[in-house]
Amino acid sequence: NLEIAGHNQTEKALRESEARLIAMTKAIPDLVFVVDQDGLYREILAARIDTVVIGPLRGKHLNEVHSVGMADYFLEIIGRALATQHIQVAEYELHTASGLRWFESRTAPLEVEFDGKAAVIVVARDITQRKQAEESLRKKERRWSTLVSNLPSVTYRCANDRNWTVEFVSDGCQT
Repeated sequence: NLEIAGHNQTEKALRESEARLIAMTKAIPDLVFVVDQDGLYREILAARIDTVVIGPLRGKHLNEVHSVGMADYFLEIIGRALATQHIQVAEYELHTASGLRWFESRTAPLEVEFDGKAAVIVVARDITQRKQAEESLRKKERRWSTLVSNLPSVTYRCANDRNWTVEFVSDGCQT
């Protein structure tokens, strides 16, 4: 009876631990996967389907989910993380069911193996809005630069300080 009580207590602790893990992963705004050294999705810990539409991945190989080029790219990142035992950071663009999206991923080696194979945890964040904002800013800067460089006069900008420090002078100023 003592052995059964110990077993029941272990099962209860395991269920509680699993419930805590599920609750924590539901709160994570990122996509979190465990992928083995061969590119097989082993676990899906958090997949925010409200922001990025993804299909069932567990048990699928990277080649079944992504283009050959992207699968090879991800395998290279996984290999580098496992070889160096350091986190690998990457930015990439993917075609998803919800459209073209940009992601930043952090790939870190795990200390546990899956069926004798080394694995990594991948945390991927959708950075599409940030990339769109950066592109919008670049376009505005190009328009402003084009406008200023085509003016037949001098354009300058000074800091609002005691010395009126010059921060910018257009090409229209000849020395």
